[in-house]
Amino acid sequence: MKRMHKLLALLLSILTVVSLLAACADTTQPQTDSQDQAGDTSSTEETQQPADDTTEETSDSEPTRFTYMRGVWGPATFTPGGEYEQTLKELANVEVEVQIVPIGEYDAKVKTVAASGSLPDMMMAYGPTDAYWRDLENQGAFAPLDEYLEKYPALKSICDDSMWEMLRNPDDGHIYFMPNTCVAEMPFFIYYRQDWFEELGIEEPTTIAELEATLETIKEQMPDVTPMTVAAGSTAWLAKDLGTAFGATVSGWTPDENGNLIPDHMDEETIDFAFWLQDMKERGLLDEEADVNPDLTFGEQKFKTSRAAVICGVFNQFTGYYTSLMENDPDAKIGIIGPLTGPDGTQGGTRISFPMDRGYYFSTTAEDLDGIMAFLNWSLTDGNDFRKWGVEGKTYTVDENGVKHSIPDTEREADWVSAQIEPLTFVHVPEDNFSWDDYQANFDAIGCGDYLEYFKEKWEAYCEVKYYDYRNPTTISATNNEIGAMLTESYLSSYWYSGIITNPAITREEFDGAVQQWLDAGGQQIIDEFNAAQPDKSEPTYG
Repeated sequence: MKRMHKLLALLLSILTVVSLLAACADTTQPQTDSQDQAGDTSSTEETQQPADDTTEETSDSEPTRFTYMRGVWGPATFTPGGEYEQTLKELANVEVEVQIVPIGEYDAKVKTVAASGSLPDMMMAYGPTDAYWRDLENQGAFAPLDEYLEKYPALKSICDDSMWEMLRNPDDGHIYFMPNTCVAEMPFFIYYRQDWFEELGIEEPTTIAELEATLETIKEQMPDVTPMTVAAGSTAWLAKDLGTAFGATVSGWTPDENGNLIPDHMDEETIDFAFWLQDMKERGLLDEEADVNPDLTFGEQKFKTSRAAVICGVFNQFTGYYTSLMENDPDAKIGIIGPLTGPDGTQGGTRISFPMDRGYYFSTTAEDLDGIMAFLNWSLTDGNDFRKWGVEGKTYTVDENGVKHSIPDTEREADWVSAQIEPLTFVHVPEDNFSWDDYQANFDAIGCGDYLEYFKEKWEAYCEVKYYDYRNPTTISATNNEIGAMLTESYLSSYWYSGIITNPAITREEFDGAVQQWLDAGGQQIIDEFNAAQPDKSEPTYG
C-alpha cells in the first residue's frame, strides 16, 4: 500500500513535467530494424529444439489476457484480428490487446501514458539505464520479476547473471525489468549503389575527403538522386560508425585528458562530427529530410527505389534493401563502404553498443502476471519454432535438405507480413541476435549467397577498431535524476544533435556557450556525480 501511495503521488507530479521528461530520449540509440520478427532469421538449428507446435490442440482453459504496448520500427499498419494473431491465440491460448506506436514517437507517448496512471500490463521501455524508468521502479509502478525468473528458466536465459545483476534495483534488491539483449558489435554500414559508382568511374571511398568528393560527383552527375541519406532513426546515431573517423563516440561518455568521463556533447571530436553533418546537409550532400521528416522510413524508401546513392544503415538491413531494389531495378548492385580514415588521420571502426536495446516492464495492476510469464516462457520453449519462423507456407518454406527459408514480405499474404507480426513479438534469447548461419540462409533465400563473404569482410573491417561508451549505464546521478531532463531541454535540446544538423545558422561558438550554461546550471554536478559513482573507468569488457 505504501508503494502504491508513492506511485499515486508520483503520477500526479509527472503530469506537470512530462513534456520535459520526453527530452530524456534525445541521445539514446534506436534500433533501426526489428530482429525478433517471425521469419526474419534463418538457421539450420533452432535456439532450442521444440516439437512442431503448429499442430498442437488449443487448451480448453480460459486464455491468458493482457494489454501490451510497444514501439514498431516497421510501418504502423497493424490490423487487429489477422491470421497471425489468431494462430498465436490458438497455439498459446492467449489474447493480447496490443497498442503500437511508431518508434520515433514512442518515448514521448509512453511517458504520457505513464503519467495518466493507466499502465498496460506489459510495456516496452528503456529500463533502469534511464533515470525516468528507474524512478518509476522506485515508486512501485512495476511488478518485481525475481520469483518468475526462478520459476521459468527460459526467461532467465534471456541474459547472463552479470546483466541481471546490473538491472537489479539498488534500493530494494529486486529485478523489475526484462531486457531485450542485442549485439554489442553491431556495425552500421555505409551502403552504396555499386552499379552507379561503376558507371561514373567512382572508386570506393577510403577517407572522409574521398567520400565528400564522391557525393559531390553524385550530386552533379545525378541531380535527381539524393547523394547520401539515413535509415530509420536519428541521423547522428545511424551514422555512428561514419563518426568514428572523426574519433566520435556518438551518444557515449569517454575519458577526457584527466581520465574523467565526459558526455559526447563535451567531446571535441564528436562535436566536430556534428558540425560536419551540418555542413554536409547545407551543401546538399546529406538528405535535406534528415532529422526533419517525421516518417523515419523516408531514407530507406529512397534507397530501395533508386532515389538515393548512399545510405547509413544497420548491418541487418541488407536483405530488405536488396529484395526491394531487385523489384525496382534488377541490375542494381549494393556495395558497402568500409571504415573511413578521418580528416586528421583517425582510423574509423565501429561504435560498440551496450548489449541491451530496450525491454519490458510489467504493471503491478496486471491481473494475471503469472499467466503472462508462462506465455513468454512458452514463446521460448514449446512456441520457439512459431516465434522464430511462423507457419510453413505463410512465412517460411522448407527445402529438400530440410532447411527453412524465410519468405520475403513481398511474397507473403497480407496477414503474414512483418507489419502484422512485429507488434506481436515479445522477448528473445541471445542466440536470436546474430548467427552467420542465419545470414547465409537469408542470403541464399534471396539469391545472393555469394555475397556473404564480402559482407563478413566488411563486418570484420569495421570491428577491427572499437569505440566504446565508457560509462556504466546503470550508474546513478541524483542531480541528473532530479533536473537532468530539465537541463537538457533548457540548454541542449535545440542544438544536440538534430539542431546543429538541421540549422546551418548554429555556430560552434553558440553551441559552446549553450554547453557552458548547461554546466553552470548543474551539468558539471551531474558529470561529477557520475564519475564518483563509477570508480572503474576502464574500457568496458562486453563486445
